[in-house]
Parts: sequence; C-alpha cells; structure tokens
Amino acid sequence: MQIITADKQGRTDSIYHSLNGRIESKYPIVLVSWVEDFIFNDSLLGIKDYVLLCMCEYGYDFEIKDTHIWGNNSYEIPRYYKGDWAVFDKWVKDNPPKLLLKRELLKKDVSDKVKPLEYPTIVSELPLHSEEEFNNRPVNVFQYWGRSSEERLRIHGEIWLHAYKKGFQPCDNIYYISRYFQEEQGERWITLWIPHWARVEANELMNINQLSKLSLSWKGSGFKCFRTGEAPTSSIMVMHKNDYAWSYSWDETNCILVEQGKEIQGIEEALKRTDLYEVYVNGVANSKNYYLNTYIKNYLEPLINNT
Repeated sequence: MQIITADKQGRTDSIYHSLNGRIESKYPIVLVSWVEDFIFNDSLLGIKDYVLLCMCEYGYDFEIKDTHIWGNNSYEIPRYYKGDWAVFDKWVKDNPPKLLLKRELLKKDVSDKVKPLEYPTIVSELPLHSEEEFNNRPVNVFQYWGRSSEERLRIHGEIWLHAYKKGFQPCDNIYYISRYFQEEQGERWITLWIPHWARVEANELMNINQLSKLSLSWKGSGFKCFRTGEAPTSSIMVMHKNDYAWSYSWDETNCILVEQGKEIQGIEEALKRTDLYEVYVNGVANSKNYYLNTYIKNYLEPLINNT
C-alpha cells in the first residue's frame, strides 16, 4: 500500500521512505508530519475509511498535557491551527480515520482508535554480548546529538562539567575515537555533536554504541526520535521519565529512566547497579520488536487490518 502524504508537495517525515509500499493494508494510509508552509493535498478529498499516521512534532519547549488529536483539539496547538493546517484539521474532523497511529501519544489518551507509532529501526542488528563482554566495555556513557532540542546542548555541557568535577576526559569528536581509546585509560564518556549538515552513517555510530554500557536518548523536536530505535539495539538506553505510550513498552526493566534536570545523577546511580546486564538483555530483546520488517508485520499490519 502506497502512503499518501497530507502535504500536496509530498514533503514529509523520513518514516515515509521506510514504510511506503511495504504495508499491506485494507485501508488507504495518510501520513501527516510537520513541514514549513504546509499545502493541503486536495487529493485527500475523495478518500474515505483511511488510516492516519501522525508523525507530527511540537517543538522541544512545548509541553504536551493532552495528546493532539486532529479534528478535536488542534486549536490548542498554534502551529497546527493556521493556514492549510486548519484545512487539513477540518478534513479530519469531517472525515475521521478508522485508526490514528500517533507518534507523540500520551498513555492516558490511548484508545481502540488511537495507538502509538514509533520510528522503526533500520540499523544493522548486532550480536548480543555476554555478561563478561558487557561488563568489560571500554565506555560508560555514549551519546550523539543534533541541536533539535536545547536540552541536548545543556546535557552535553553537564557532561563536561561532571568530567571537570570527577577528573576524567570525555571525547566529543568522532575523529578522535581511536586515539581516545589509546590515550585515555580512565573513565570514558563520549558525547558527539553531529549537526544535520555533518551527519554520520548510523551503522558507524552503532559500532561505537556497542562499546558503551549506556546510550543516551534525549528528546528533539519531539520526545520520540531516531535514537529510541537505535540506542537500545546494542546498549542500555537512557531517557527521561515520561508518560508516553509505546508500541512496545520502555520501562525500568529494559532501560534507564532519569529525571529531567538530574540526568548526571541518574546516570551515575545507574552505573552502580548490579543488574545492568539484565537490563541490557531485556532492552536488546525489546528493540527487536522495532526492526522495520518485524514492526510492520507484527504491529502495524495487525492493528490496521483488524480495525
């Protein structure tokens, strides 16, 4: 089933390229995501009984108290209640979907007609390490980040301040990695700023990821991002405590959840735990649910076709 984009010019989230043409659906599929100068796709006017995939994000500094449901409460979201966005909202209100799959979905707003949606995992699968291999990993903490959220910048700075207080040397340059392992024998944390104009191939980052006990995943323009599908494939994902619904739950058994503003404290407490390997194994197992083909066949298609 081909996915129809809500924007007339076909501008959309990258999930389109992962899912388009791969889902066997008895309903038409419409994908909506944030784009500048959105233009309503008037070809939607002839569509009935469809599934809506919503990958919309709301900005790192926008607090979501109630899930944004198209046709219901868009007036609460200024960026989605003007111009052609208002046209799309009215189209949904007059023609509600059979099923809404939603990226930024709070647990309290899940229903028979509203279910969570995630970025599927498209990086290569890596072998599970033994407990001895995991315990001997040379890096304690790894993160790679772009500036879609100022929180990421803050935490990068907090890591450097923490290193100053504890007396160890972080690495913040991907081109220093090899020499970093040779020259720095103490505690190792890696925090890589990788802007959108200098991105590195994801599998290269995953090769570093599997050398670290913990892998940090912070919100960008939306809480859910690519890292939630990458970090736990070969490390223990660390993210903020949250009230979001997930296709397959991330909780205290398979990741590390820390309080916003107390990230370093939460990370240090996690590194002292004696059950880290168990959390790692559980996290890797859960991450397998999100690999592209598995996610489509075991989650998306049953949800859509049983609606």
